[in-house]
Amino acid sequence: MNIRIAEEEDLPQIKKLYRDFFSLMASIQPDIIREAEQEEDFFQEMMDSDTSDILVVEADEKIIGFMVLCEQITLPYNCFVQYTYAYLMDIMIQEEYRNKGVAKALIKKAKEWAKSRDLAYLDLNVLARNSNAIQFFKTEGFREQMITMRITL
Repeated sequence: MNIRIAEEEDLPQIKKLYRDFFSLMASIQPDIIREAEQEEDFFQEMMDSDTSDILVVEADEKIIGFMVLCEQITLPYNCFVQYTYAYLMDIMIQEEYRNKGVAKALIKKAKEWAKSRDLAYLDLNVLARNSNAIQFFKTEGFREQMITMRITL
């Protein structure tokens, strides 16, 4: 297993994984997420920016997973302590490679990425009904900081 920064030639495989990712998220919480294609501009923006990266995991001579990391700044409200932090936007592992340490290795790499940029912490959002992901992230040391609540009108 090898984790590295994505290159242009990886995009077809990453795009397929993104379709699978959106499909999985839509099956978990269809009232929020729908099946879709990731926008073309997104990939170029993430890959060209100095403040973001797409990392891929290679195994068996193919890309089996990815994650998108970017630098963020705390909202500019007087009440918030100001930080520059890492945001894990998306993470996806092909189904047959799940529960084999791949996501754990990606999280380790995400922490290294954030530390190398002197960022304060690593943040992420997870769907409330994605219990497997919530449990995984808790075992990796993530803790709830805010909870988003909604009422349908």
